[in-house]
Amino acid sequence: MSEVRVVDERYLRLNVYENPFPVTGTPQRLWILATDSRRESFRTLLQAVSLAENGDVVGVRISGAYGQGKSHLFRHLEYELSKTPGKYLVVYTHSPTDFRTTPDAARIFHIFISKLGGRSFLRRLTAAVVSRVLYEKAPLIDAKRLFKKTGFFTKPEKQFSDLLEAVHAAPETLLNALDELNISYLKEEVMDRLGDRFDFDNPYARDYVDEGYVERMIDVMQRSHAYRAFIGQATANADEGLAAFKTVVNLARYVGHRAAVLLIDEVERIERHHMEPFLHTCSLLLEHGPRGLCLALACTPRVWAEILGIGREATTIVGPALARRMAFTITLEDLNIEDAVDLVAAYIRDVAVDPRLAPAPFSESGIEVVWREAGARPGDILVTCYMALEEAVRRGLDHVTEECVREAIARKRAGVVPSIRRPRLTPLPELRRRIYDDFTKIPSVFERSRTLGLALLHVLQKLQEAGRIDAVGTQRGAEYLIRVWRGTERIGVVVVAGANYHQLRVMAAPFARAFRRKRFHRLIIVQAPGTEGIDAYVEKVLRDRTRVTIKPIEAEDVATLLYATGVPTSYRNVELLAEEAIQLAELLGLSDLARVG
Repeated sequence: MSEVRVVDERYLRLNVYENPFPVTGTPQRLWILATDSRRESFRTLLQAVSLAENGDVVGVRISGAYGQGKSHLFRHLEYELSKTPGKYLVVYTHSPTDFRTTPDAARIFHIFISKLGGRSFLRRLTAAVVSRVLYEKAPLIDAKRLFKKTGFFTKPEKQFSDLLEAVHAAPETLLNALDELNISYLKEEVMDRLGDRFDFDNPYARDYVDEGYVERMIDVMQRSHAYRAFIGQATANADEGLAAFKTVVNLARYVGHRAAVLLIDEVERIERHHMEPFLHTCSLLLEHGPRGLCLALACTPRVWAEILGIGREATTIVGPALARRMAFTITLEDLNIEDAVDLVAAYIRDVAVDPRLAPAPFSESGIEVVWREAGARPGDILVTCYMALEEAVRRGLDHVTEECVREAIARKRAGVVPSIRRPRLTPLPELRRRIYDDFTKIPSVFERSRTLGLALLHVLQKLQEAGRIDAVGTQRGAEYLIRVWRGTERIGVVVVAGANYHQLRVMAAPFARAFRRKRFHRLIIVQAPGTEGIDAYVEKVLRDRTRVTIKPIEAEDVATLLYATGVPTSYRNVELLAEEAIQLAELLGLSDLARVG
């Protein structure tokens, strides 16, 4: 694979391919966690998550001034846990309120479900629950009652056997068989099974599941538009919000999620008249919330002291009681000079031509000037280093001098906004390997295909904005099945990552039916490494090779697509441009689809 963007030679003189430092305090390069103190804080967070995995409900309080790295610590945890989709429900959010809303349990649930994907997430979760019930109760289920029609098979028993095999490997594939299933019978089986597993009666029990919400979730799985009624009921009041929250989290753990991790940043931004109900909600979640919940709150020391009564009388009634329910307290303080050097060196190594020379192009004396005069907070150090490195580039130097550092400090104090250089479109080799390794660790074939499909969908949407294609959309609940309209031509795109013949047959069933009925003029199968049985699928299921194009993509192209689009993690921290989407289409061999060239 060739690089899409040429490296700026001026950076190479400084032992780096690009400027690795953030231009503002917004967290970037989330995979980096430098300094012993921050790594120790992260280990504490992981310990809290580990306790939640064991079924405990754990609270964590993080205290630190602006620029101390609270947000980066949260985002790094989110990055690490998100490496294995389907294992954790991780939600990071800023202050969970505005002047119109009270941050009660209903508001928290709305943020929680929306950040996870809203309707799409709820449909996938419900499909996983139903799939597990089907698999567990297979010997007792009447296949004839389950299926409304026989589909491609002559016997319901054969269809049920194939469905079980597919949903066991990728439960969400059930969404593609809904037209053939008896939903009423499904509901009976699901309720019967969940009733044996969860408490349907006591809303304060940690293993409580609300029957009404389970029924609504099955309705949403069957009909996407039912989500509006579901979310309307769940956000009606605090009690409904708590019931919906416990139902979703408990069902998620039932289908294999280890824990729900809710990270709430910048608590100090909550309006004073909303602080009491917010703290009450947090206390309620810790006392009566579902098993496997880790709730972490980050705030400045001054506001923590006010609301919790540290060294003074508390300004809230609930605050002191909440503090007693927090199992862990993490305090982030200024860095010492050794930590400052470690921090700068970690960012340099990530983009260095020769990592052994880090922290070059910075000298330790230059970093000491930054630490002493710009401030000892990580945010201040990183932004100053960004400006100092840009100053060295502007002067054409081969190292960052103390004069460059002092010029950067002066500009920062004067409030001068530095120019922002757009990051590369392709990742550096080491990051490329890391991204692909993370991708291959996604356990579910469905989730891997969906992740890659979302990335490609993002590219196609940018091409639509640029007028390269007319319209683009996806199959409901299956973002790896993409429809593209180009003039009068209708094209289906199937994105598969690691599927075998049987899994692909169920996963792509809606598009296969549409293809055979000539609703697509042609079909493009984008095939990531590890996919098997494509030729057999084309011959036995699609039955028309002349209208099918298979596009294999290499591992490094997969990594580039995920990096450039920010799926599932924002690596570049910038929005993809239309011209960059065109370059990506060329890279993936989809130039014809996007009218490129």
